[in-house]
Amino acid sequence: MQKWKRCLAGLLSVLCVLPLCANAEYLGAVPDDSVYMVETQRRTCTLIAAAMMVREFARQHGYELEELAESDFRREAWFDGLTWDFTINTINVQCVEGIREAEDKTEYLKCFLKYHPEGVVIYDANQPHAIWLNGYDETTGVFYCADTISSRGMKTIPLVDSILRGDTQQAILDSLDRIWYVTGYRGIEPFAG
Repeated sequence: MQKWKRCLAGLLSVLCVLPLCANAEYLGAVPDDSVYMVETQRRTCTLIAAAMMVREFARQHGYELEELAESDFRREAWFDGLTWDFTINTINVQCVEGIREAEDKTEYLKCFLKYHPEGVVIYDANQPHAIWLNGYDETTGVFYCADTISSRGMKTIPLVDSILRGDTQQAILDSLDRIWYVTGYRGIEPFAG
C-alpha cells in the first residue's frame, strides 16, 4: 500500500509541475549535491550517468538516495555495459535511439527534459561516452550536464564543457546515438516520452 501512495504522490507532483514547465525558462533539474557520482572504474560512464538520473528522479519523488548506490545499479542494470531497459527500486528506465533520426536534436532533447525533469542519459557510441543531461536554459540556449569522469564530475556544467566530442553544442548533439530515460514506476508508466 505504501508503494501505491508513493506512486500516486509522484504522479500528482509531475502533473502539477507540467503546466509550469510550459512557460519555464529552464527545463530539467537543479540537482542536489547528494545526487552526483563519478566513475570508480573505467568504462562505466553509462552506469554512472544512469545512476545520477535515477537518483535525481528518486530525490524529486521522496526516495532515500542511500537505496540507490552504485552497487545496486551494477546488480540490476549492468551486463558488460548498461542494459537497454531495467528497473531499480521500482523505477523503470528505457533506452531509445530516436535521437539518431531527429531533425532537430535540440527540440528533441528539450521535449524530453520538459516531461522528464530528472534529465536523460545521452550517449555517443563512436567515442564512446555517456553523460547525464540534466537541464536546458531557454534564455541562453545552453544544455547542462553532469559528466561521469572525476576531473569534470560532481557538478553541473555546460554541455560544451563535457568530454563528449565536438567543439560546439550542436556538434555534440549531432554525434549522439541514444538516450536512456525514466519511464516511471514499475506497473505505472505515466512519464513515457
